[in-house]
Amino acid sequence: MTTAADRHAVDELVRIGPLLEEALEGTATTVGDAFLAALVTTLARVLNVRYAVVGRLLPQHAAIQTLKVCVDGELVENIVYPLSGTPCEHVVGLAPRYFAAGAADLFPKDELLRQLQVECYLGVPLYSSRHEPLGNLLLMDSKPLPEALVPPALKLMELFALRTAGEIERAEREQQLTIQDIHLGIILNNSRDGLLTTSVDARILAVNRAYCTLLGYEEQELLGRSIHEIEANETMEEVDAHTRKIVEQGFDRFISRHRCKDGTTRDLELSVSYIAEVGQFLTIARDVTERLLLERQLLDSEQRYQAFTELSSDFCHVCSRTAGGPYRVQWIGGQFERITGYGNDELLALGCWLPLVHPDDRERVAAGLSRLSAGDELRSEFRLVRKDLVVRWISEHSRCVQDPVNPDLLRLYGSARDITTVHDNTLALQTAENAYRTIFNATNDVIFIMDAQQGMIIDCNKQAVQLFGRPRVDLIGSNPVQLSPPDHPDFGFEQAAAHIRSAIEGGAQLFEWLCARPDGSTFWAEVSLRAAEINGRQRLLAVVRDISERKQSMQELQQARDAALQATTAKNEFLANMSHEVRTPLNGIMGLSQLLRTTSLTEEQAGYMDMLDSSARNLLVLINDILDISRIEAGSLTIRQTAFSPAKLLREVGGMYEKAAAEKGIGLDILPCDELPAALIGDPLRLRQVLINLVGNAIKFTSHGGVTLQVDCLEESATGIRLGFEVSDSGIGMSAETLQKIFHPFTQADASTSRVHGGSGLGLAICRRLSELMGGSIRAESSLGQGSRFIVELPFGRYLGTQDTEETETAAPALRLEPLRILLVEDQEVNRTFVQRLLERQGHRIAAAADGLMALDLLEREQYDLMLLDIQMPGMGGEEVLLQLRRNERKNGRHLPVVALTAHALAGDREKLLASGFDGYVSKPVQMDQLLAEMGRARAMKGQPQQ
Repeated sequence: MTTAADRHAVDELVRIGPLLEEALEGTATTVGDAFLAALVTTLARVLNVRYAVVGRLLPQHAAIQTLKVCVDGELVENIVYPLSGTPCEHVVGLAPRYFAAGAADLFPKDELLRQLQVECYLGVPLYSSRHEPLGNLLLMDSKPLPEALVPPALKLMELFALRTAGEIERAEREQQLTIQDIHLGIILNNSRDGLLTTSVDARILAVNRAYCTLLGYEEQELLGRSIHEIEANETMEEVDAHTRKIVEQGFDRFISRHRCKDGTTRDLELSVSYIAEVGQFLTIARDVTERLLLERQLLDSEQRYQAFTELSSDFCHVCSRTAGGPYRVQWIGGQFERITGYGNDELLALGCWLPLVHPDDRERVAAGLSRLSAGDELRSEFRLVRKDLVVRWISEHSRCVQDPVNPDLLRLYGSARDITTVHDNTLALQTAENAYRTIFNATNDVIFIMDAQQGMIIDCNKQAVQLFGRPRVDLIGSNPVQLSPPDHPDFGFEQAAAHIRSAIEGGAQLFEWLCARPDGSTFWAEVSLRAAEINGRQRLLAVVRDISERKQSMQELQQARDAALQATTAKNEFLANMSHEVRTPLNGIMGLSQLLRTTSLTEEQAGYMDMLDSSARNLLVLINDILDISRIEAGSLTIRQTAFSPAKLLREVGGMYEKAAAEKGIGLDILPCDELPAALIGDPLRLRQVLINLVGNAIKFTSHGGVTLQVDCLEESATGIRLGFEVSDSGIGMSAETLQKIFHPFTQADASTSRVHGGSGLGLAICRRLSELMGGSIRAESSLGQGSRFIVELPFGRYLGTQDTEETETAAPALRLEPLRILLVEDQEVNRTFVQRLLERQGHRIAAAADGLMALDLLEREQYDLMLLDIQMPGMGGEEVLLQLRRNERKNGRHLPVVALTAHALAGDREKLLASGFDGYVSKPVQMDQLLAEMGRARAMKGQPQQ
């Protein structure tokens, strides 16, 4: 009679039948990790959900470790999440639970539900074979499940829960040592196992009846046959290779499929030992066909076999006791002697291995053994004292079995493993972990450990909590964008993702990031980001340092730099203006002096003119010195490298002071060394300036004796030479105190020297700065009343060209220009007058203009051969006049040479004006020979680019 329960069961089967069949198809041929992967992907597909998860309970952490996760049909990386506050807390160890909708709202603490947009949740608990909570199997989706699908889905998950738990336990189960011993006993004592002996060429020499019965052959049908004729899976070559492997290893255990006489096959577990003494193989064959078929766990016996082979480094034992007596060793095997140092016979003589246990652990181990009853298992760790007194840590696993014949007899099957290295490593790892945590939390910088794929923080130190003003629980699970000011365009998701990609692909990254605290305050941080592998997973290590103070200091420093730059600019502008304002009247004085010399002068008037010229030149030297020292201090004076003749330069310096030395009645000797090259690479202008200053000073302070300029070669190489220039005199000399300060600006020996000899005190300061700019040095040696020696050491490059530098440096003879029609534009009447008169006396026709507008008007009405153009004029300046002129010339195709007349004599002024379109440049005060030379050059270079 069919009961209501039977009908309900039938209905259940009918309802879940299609689902079960499809789920079984997806998982039937898999075991272990492959089964779990197939399970979650199959359940997600069959039940049409986004998420399917197998989770393992971690009791010590009150958390769940996912073993397999399927998301939208794909397996993703496993994670660990806390159990508290999640739906799993209501499932694990309790009962199946279904939350149809609003799962994320029901469990607000579960951040993962919100991130995954989970709406419904269906979970069933997993239990171990001891009925202890093991984990859970769960399904989640972003939409509710159809109501009709929920019961069969739950039933299907419950059906797979037992298999899932078994697979998990299989993966975690330690090696089944007692099973090995039971198998060993069966192999030795159970005649139902097949036994066969084979030769090295894999031919059967002998078989027992059990093996013949297994395959359905008679004994005579098997003798002499090759194993490969019976082996269903391996080819002859594979059988031969396997045979050679066993010969090398001595033993092997594996699953093999053998053909029966009736054509069917049987799965046999073969334990093959090679007996080298007789050159034969002894094989024990056990039929495991039914076991594999019933359990559908094809890898179960293989894993047990692997566990057995892994125990090759362990030792196994069989002990027995009766009526509450002590356990006595009956059998010992494996690596007992290697681990303990005792031979098997020595242990059997002791009767029990308990005396080998460390005295501090012996009582605990003995107590554990005494409490064992039939069916109990015992796992323990203890110290064992080897025969050589070395202490080793041992992990032992035993099972107590009641003898089927004698109920009072208990047998203890066990195995023991040396775990000293593991124990020491665990202790060292714990010590290292403690040290790491101490350093991790003690460092002054913030440290984040991030998930490389999601860019999410998974760990942080205490400094992160303090700097960001957030509790650790809020920092974990956040990303860099959440720690930045909201809606900031420079610190968004794209920028963070770019830095992460660069760290993963290109190495360590160092950058600055603007961070925000919950109270709205922000701070700048320097982030060092690098990829690292931690526990086999790719992570990102971010070291964050607060650089707010550094930023403030840099800002203040930048402001100071800006202020200094403004001061330098103001100084340069002041120098330029002062140069213009001083040179302009000085130009008039010196120009009128030149003009007066073209008239008839009495001897007295000529003397006055000489004194006037000398005073003007002295004033010009002073102005140039002031400008030079200012340009050097401002860093605007440039040392140029060009080819020159040192011999010619020395002759020029000597020639400048021959007359002055003769007038004072002293000698002047120029003594170049024999090794002096014909040509060098350097700055002849600045070298001449230094030597002129030193020789001039020596003559000025010497009243008897003489002055010598000697040149020596100090060092030579293939590309350069270092020369020493020594200027010595027999003059008044200096005290040691004076020597300490003579190279300082505006410093002289004493006030009396200034009154008697004159001078600004800038010359030697300029010499020192110029020598240093040229890569050399200057020093002085002197004694009061004994004369002085100034030594300048400078490096020069070797001239590798073929052109004679004497010829290239020879000044072109003064040009006698043909009469020109010249437009002179100058706002200062004095300057305009003397230039006009001097040029008219050279035969030129001059048209004068007092400002820029007048000049442009004259240019519209007349054509000229040359224009002399002042730069700084009221109204329209010279540069504006030139710009308008060149604009007009682009239309008519003409080009008028224009020479700039300017009181601007700072570094760069000449280059600036030539680059702007001028054809020549003459600084004020105007010297007529310089002006005529520049006019000739401008005419010769008409329309060509200026250098």
